[in-house]
Amino acid sequence: MTEFLNNFDGARGNNDGKISKEEFFDYYTDISMNLPNDEYFVKMLESSWQCPEDDSDPYAKSTV
Repeated sequence: MTEFLNNFDGARGNNDGKISKEEFFDYYTDISMNLPNDEYFVKMLESSWQCPEDDSDPYAKSTV
């Protein structure tokens, strides 16, 4: 589990076994830069975290 959590720290992290919001965003920002497009990134996150980006999702937050 510690190894998994430390993956989110990356080069800027502190390997404290905790994932801050900033570390989480930095991790996925770094990953997104290596993907072909935004749609691929969304599908990757949906698959990894089992959280569909879907308008019919009652738990989805509006960005408007």
